[in-house]
Amino acid sequence: MFKHAVRRAVAIVSLFLCNTSWALPITDYNFVVLNDFTGSVHVQGSTFIGGNLNITSASDFGYDANLAGSAALSVVDDIFGNGVKVLNGDVVYGGDLTNPANIATNNGTVYQDKNLAVSQLTAQLEAASVSYDNLTANGSITGDMNGRTFSYSGSEQVAVFDINASLFQQSNGMQFDLGLAEKAVINVSGSSANIHSALNFRAINNSIYYKILWNFIDTTEINFNNKFIGSVLATKADIFNGGFDMDGAVIARNYSNQSLNEIHNYIYQGVDPIIEVPSSSVEVPEPQTPALILFGALLLTLMKVQKRRF
Repeated sequence: MFKHAVRRAVAIVSLFLCNTSWALPITDYNFVVLNDFTGSVHVQGSTFIGGNLNITSASDFGYDANLAGSAALSVVDDIFGNGVKVLNGDVVYGGDLTNPANIATNNGTVYQDKNLAVSQLTAQLEAASVSYDNLTANGSITGDMNGRTFSYSGSEQVAVFDINASLFQQSNGMQFDLGLAEKAVINVSGSSANIHSALNFRAINNSIYYKILWNFIDTTEINFNNKFIGSVLATKADIFNGGFDMDGAVIARNYSNQSLNEIHNYIYQGVDPIIEVPSSSVEVPEPQTPALILFGALLLTLMKVQKRRF
């Protein structure tokens, strides 16, 4: 009887582990590159680079004044190049600096944290991408090469669309009619995507930028040749940007650009915002610790119950 109770306790603890492995300290990132960044960029929000930061010309980070006192730029490996400026917040790196004097901060510091890692962040973002891809499409797409409309007429909170990456190449315009939906998830399939120079977003103001998430589930290459709106989740993709602004968060495997582009802080505001990830500057406790405490408490309770029966 007692053995069965212990097994039930173990099952409860296992469930607890599964449910709390995501209950970790989180923060919002405007720009996440899981491996390497090469180029020049202006990022309004906070940035996390999982590999090397290779700066080819002057780049500014941390325009958001709320970043003061926190890590505005986190780089797991090395920082190369000149002209790194952080307007608000700190610079944290795990590897080496080619020249510390070439990193300027207004109200923050530059410091090394050799424990900085990207593995957990990567796992969570990849799992989130799969979760979004599993949503059932409930919206429709109408129109032709001259213009596509993403429409939703239901009463659910999230409008979900499935498209192939080739649709970008086959569209000169896109717009949204989300009805009562507060946000939109567009799941994109296909190994490569080309946002060509003639593709424009029509009849759209910045209030909708926060509402849109483009989830590139299996895309490995994306070329941006025009301005793009909405957050981009592309954990498997190498992104190349020809020098065009991004109105939303950007998450990529690798990122490079031909010339300076800006990444604006229109972070997707979904039920579980996709760019909410473990803080780079906070050591995340192992979930086993609270689970063991719970396990011990359950065992004590079961032992007391067993004792009363005798």
